[in-house]
Amino acid sequence: MGEKINREVTLVEGREPNQFMARELIRTAEKMGWKTRHLKSIPSDKIAQNKLDEVFSDFVIWRGPVGFKSQYEIERTIYWLNHSNKITINTRPEGGRLSTSDKYFQHACFMADDVVAEHTLPMYPAISKAEVETLIEQKLIDFPFVLKPDFGTRGEGIVLINNQTELEQFNGNYAAFSVEPYVKSTYDWRVFVLGGAALGAMRKVGNEDDESDFMAKSGGRKRWKETDAEVLEEIYDLAVRTAAASGLEYAGVDLIRDDETGKFIVLETNIAGGWQNGFLEATGVHVPTKIMQWLGEKARIMEGDRASDAIRDYVKNRMGALSRAGKREYTDIMMFRKKIERDREICNFDLEYKDMPLLRKLSSAYVLVQNKDLTEVEKMRLKMFMNDVEKYEISRYGNFIGKDSGSLEQSLISTAYYLAISSKL
Repeated sequence: MGEKINREVTLVEGREPNQFMARELIRTAEKMGWKTRHLKSIPSDKIAQNKLDEVFSDFVIWRGPVGFKSQYEIERTIYWLNHSNKITINTRPEGGRLSTSDKYFQHACFMADDVVAEHTLPMYPAISKAEVETLIEQKLIDFPFVLKPDFGTRGEGIVLINNQTELEQFNGNYAAFSVEPYVKSTYDWRVFVLGGAALGAMRKVGNEDDESDFMAKSGGRKRWKETDAEVLEEIYDLAVRTAAASGLEYAGVDLIRDDETGKFIVLETNIAGGWQNGFLEATGVHVPTKIMQWLGEKARIMEGDRASDAIRDYVKNRMGALSRAGKREYTDIMMFRKKIERDREICNFDLEYKDMPLLRKLSSAYVLVQNKDLTEVEKMRLKMFMNDVEKYEISRYGNFIGKDSGSLEQSLISTAYYLAISSKL
C-alpha cells in the first residue's frame, strides 16, 4: 500500500545550527508523498490558549525545539501531545531530552533495567571538588575518571582526569558534571533503534593518539559498518533494551567495549541522534526513510484499515529482530502448533479477570478459540477481549500490543497470539 498524499507530518527540530537533519527528514518525507511542517519553536499564545491543534498535524516527530520561554512550555506541549490523538515519535521518554534530559537521569533509567544495568558504569554527581575527593577517599571512584557534562552532545565538554594534579587544574563548574569511571575502549559503536528494532550499527575509532579527545571518539576519525555476527547480536539486543528503558521509540544508542574485559558498556541514548556523521555511508541505512516508513505503517491503523491486516504487515517488518528461538515460537503460534495445557474453565476465567497479565489472557484466548464448540457467550467474550486489545497503542517499544508486553521479542510473540486468534474469529 503506497503512502497517502493527504498525510502530514510535523517535525519539531530546532537544535541544529545548520538544520541538516531537519532538511533531510523533510526532503525524504515530501519525496514519499507526505506534506510537512517544520517547527523550530512553538508560539507561546498557542500554548496558553490551548490551540496546539493549529500547530501540529496528525503525525509528529519530536527532535527537540528551541525558542521556548520556559521549560514549562515544553512540558505543557508534550502533555498536550500525549493526550491528543496524534501519532508521535519520542514524546514520552523516561530520560530523554525533555524536562529530564540530563545524563545523570538517563543513568537512572539504565539502572532500572536488569540487563542494561549490568552494562552501565556507576555515575555520581560531581557537585564540587571536595565531593569528588570524598568519592575518591571512599574508593567509590579512582583515577582515571571522566567528568561528563549532564547536558551535551558529540563528546563536547567531557574531561579526562588522570591524577590529582589534573583534578586540581580543573576549573569548571562541578555542579554541571557527573563523575564516571574511565574505560579504555579502542572502538565506539553507534546503533540506531526505531520501533524496538535495530536499524544498523556503525563502529568508530577516534583519535588514537589522544585518549582525552572525546569529540573525536564521538564523531569517529574512521567509521565502518559492523559485520561481526556475535558483536551485532550483543549490541543490537543491548541497544534495543536501552532505548526501551529510556522510553524512546527512536534513539541513537552509544556503546563502547572495555578493552580489558571485553564487556560492552552503554554510554547514553540520544533522542535526536544524528546520522550525518557517516552512518549512511558506513551502513547503507538511510534513517529518514526508515522513520517515514514506520510512520506510514502506524498510519494504516489510524486511518481505519482492518486492524489485523495492518498489524500483520507492521509486524512483518520487525521479524528480523527475533532470535531463532523467537522465530520458531512465532511460527508455531501462527500455525497453531503451540501446545498450552490449560483447562477451558481456567481460560474463561483468565479473560474475565481484570488484572490478569495481558500475555496470559492472550494465551488463554488462543487456547479457547481453537475449540470448535464455542458457546455464544465465549464467542462474545473473545470478541470483546480482542476489541480491548486493539485499543492498545503501538507502543514506544515498536509493537502493537503495548508497553506491558516487555521487550520487542516478547511483544512480537504476544502479537502472534493476537493475529492467530483474529484468524479464527
